[in-house]
Amino acid sequence: MFTIFYAGSMSKPQATPDRRERTEEGMLMADLSMGLDWFTERHGDITYDTIQETHTRIGDTQLSRPEYVFQAFQGEFMDDETAAHIQETDATHTSMSVGDILVDRMGGDIWFCDRIGFVKLEG
Repeated sequence: MFTIFYAGSMSKPQATPDRRERTEEGMLMADLSMGLDWFTERHGDITYDTIQETHTRIGDTQLSRPEYVFQAFQGEFMDDETAAHIQETDATHTSMSVGDILVDRMGGDIWFCDRIGFVKLEG
């Protein structure tokens, strides 16, 4: 039972208007996509407060394991209603990927979708 947060936000520009340079937000998203170690070396620890600044809340799921959520939130497995909901949010992508976050609603632990699997962070 998790709350799902996707990295990034459509309302925060990822590149300059001429698309020649990434904005600070664009660099942050690029660093998240490189994995947890890369990101924390450059930006510090991920906390519930920082998630609010760097991620878009997608919603809640009753699925019990991060791996189940990952599979269910891949485009080829996602039902049309879920895909439409994600597209209505401020998310920059539809399928769950590196840099996205799950927050355990029962224990408060943060799960970071890393390059291989999930890493549990203390909530």
